[in-house]
Amino acid sequence: MRFLIAGLVLIALGIGLTEYQRRSGAPSDEKKDEPDGTGAKKPSLPPKLARLLELSAPDLAEEPASPDATAKLLASLKTDGPAEGGFSPLLSGAFDARLLCAGFGYAVLALDVGEGTSLLRLEPGKGPHPLALRARRLTALTLDASTLFFAEGGHVFTTSTRGDGPPLPRVTFKNATVTALAASGDDLVAAVVPQDGDGKDGAVVRIDAAGELHVLASDQAGPRAVVTDGKEAFWVADGLWRAALDGSFSSRIAEGADGPLALDGDALVASFGGEVKRLSRAGGKSQTLAEARASALVASSGLIRYATDESPARLFEVTAGAEPTLSTTLGGKVSALALGGTTLFALGQDAAGAVLWAK
Repeated sequence: MRFLIAGLVLIALGIGLTEYQRRSGAPSDEKKDEPDGTGAKKPSLPPKLARLLELSAPDLAEEPASPDATAKLLASLKTDGPAEGGFSPLLSGAFDARLLCAGFGYAVLALDVGEGTSLLRLEPGKGPHPLALRARRLTALTLDASTLFFAEGGHVFTTSTRGDGPPLPRVTFKNATVTALAASGDDLVAAVVPQDGDGKDGAVVRIDAAGELHVLASDQAGPRAVVTDGKEAFWVADGLWRAALDGSFSSRIAEGADGPLALDGDALVASFGGEVKRLSRAGGKSQTLAEARASALVASSGLIRYATDESPARLFEVTAGAEPTLSTTLGGKVSALALGGTTLFALGQDAAGAVLWAK
């Protein structure tokens, strides 16, 4: 009986000590997560992912490498020319252009200038308007409303599409390169890969207005072609992936997708090798819209426009349940399509240079 009483006393003392440690915050042998500054506990990341997402101080000293070179380039550009198939050339010349996005009635184009990049705003009936001159090459470009986001390797900046202020840093990745960006309001979704790797150990993160990172998915094989509607994000990485922006889930919803990718209401449209397919956001059964290898595509209200991966490129239009119809043929290879309201922009490139078309 005495042993039983003694045991009960020891148990009571143990419970009391544990409760005291919990209430007083006394240290224990249990590993603690790092606080995130809000009073909540932030889970610690695996070492490989933590290194990939390590941030550094922004590079505020970066200046345009050669404004003179950009001025010469702008002076050499053509802003008129013959229309083709309803498309009018907004800009042409002996330059390289890889990145294109569009707002309502206008496009933003990234032109490579030497080792740097010039960001231009273009709209029908107006000349090119420089937004920013950058010393580094851009690796990703997107916009939402009047805010433009771009990445230079691991540096992510934001600026106005009106060009009325200098670019401001959002985050700087110390060991990662940003391969794709998508924006919705103040939320920015970024696909990143290691700077010193083969791109297989990438990740997709949400960057909030304060510059905080929220991991959506890790161990991604070359993540790219990101799109978002402000609630979910979708991207290509060894298939087609979906994740909630609040981080509650991520999953692969289809195999074989290789980009490009577009949102169309409650559905997704993507290139799957030699086919353009439409499928629900949750995945499942897909519908083949066209048997073609697409270099670029856009979708809106059930109408899908895509460019074939050939030179000269053919532009098609298709809706679910109908046969594709040829819209026009443009010189060179179309590397990007962007829809700005009711205006369709197409970026073509051949041996003589590039042309930005608008229809």
